[in-house]
Order: sequence, then C-alpha cells, then structure tokens
Amino acid sequence: MSLRTRSVNKASVLIGLFAAVLVFPGCPFSPDNSDDDPDDVRLPERDTVASTIAYYAFVWEQRLINEYEAVLHDDYEYFVRDDDADQFPWLPPGQGWSRTTELSIAANMFDPGFVSDETSNPAVQEITMELEITDQRDLTQPAGGIEVTTNVDALVLWNAGDGASTDGRFTFVLVPDPNVPGKLQIYSQKELALFN
Repeated sequence: MSLRTRSVNKASVLIGLFAAVLVFPGCPFSPDNSDDDPDDVRLPERDTVASTIAYYAFVWEQRLINEYEAVLHDDYEYFVRDDDADQFPWLPPGQGWSRTTELSIAANMFDPGFVSDETSNPAVQEITMELEITDQRDLTQPAGGIEVTTNVDALVLWNAGDGASTDGRFTFVLVPDPNVPGKLQIYSQKELALFN
C-alpha cells in the first residue's frame, strides 16, 4: 500500500484504532458480537465478502504473515494509484506487483525488528486499518469473482509522533479459494484516490 509520511498525534491514533475495532464483525467490541469475552480477538472467517475484507484489515493490524499469505490468491496482483506510479520506477506502466512482492513488503512491515536500508525508518511499531465497503458487483471474469470497493484509512507508526498514512479507496477482486471450499481469496487489489 502506498503511504504518505506525516507526523501524527497519539490521541488521534488511539481514536482511530478504537473506531477500526468497532467496524469489523467478529471483533470482541463489535456491537454484533454475541461473545462477551473482551479478550477474544478472533481472525474473521473469510467466508463472506465482508468477513474477507475484515480478515485483510485484521491481518495487517495484527501483522500475521502466514494468514496474509492464505488470503492472497496465487495469481494476486497489486496495482498502485495512478498518481503514485512515479514512486515505483521499477514497475512497468499499468502493471501491478506480484503476490511474492506483496508478501515480501508485508513481511518487512510485520517484522518488529526490520529497519529499511533505503528509508532508514525505524521498525514499524503499530498498524491500524479501517475499511468500509462502499460497493460490490459480480464479475464474469475471473470465474466467481466479486469486485469490492472500499474506503481505506490506514496508518503505520514508527513511533508515537512519526508515521505514514493512506486515505483513499481500494478495489479488491475476490474469488473462491481453490484450496479451501467455502472461503474467499483476494485475486487483485488496486489503490484509488479517495475522489476521482
């Protein structure tokens, strides 16, 4: 995901994290949750569109690389925003990066000891992500595909006053998981500006 560096206020981060927890079904503080155990933080099932989108956000916030690998289809491709393409000169115009590249990026961000040689940013301390589904439609290709558009508000903190954020939209294409009946995977993802 393309992030923009900014200084952040710790209070706004806590409010954002609390808001993100309330949005996702299956979270212990969600109004829909019938389980009263506040320590029960469960991975969403990814058996519906909403739970698959919640799963994506959950694995980023919890930094679960194996679970992230499970939700990405073998042919997964990530497409950056058109206005961010110049930040990725190694990426051919109009093409996305592969599942392997995405998992490598995520592994670095999920690793509490990783420090980038390129940016010299310290290791990531916290990731918050809120996704709100705004539209979905069935696709003829890929088979069984569902296009889902979401608003995204994500924040990556290196320390209490230093981080990067993105405020825009994602379009996901979800498909049935060929290895786990009844589950969905992410086939592709495109980052869009908040308003076109």
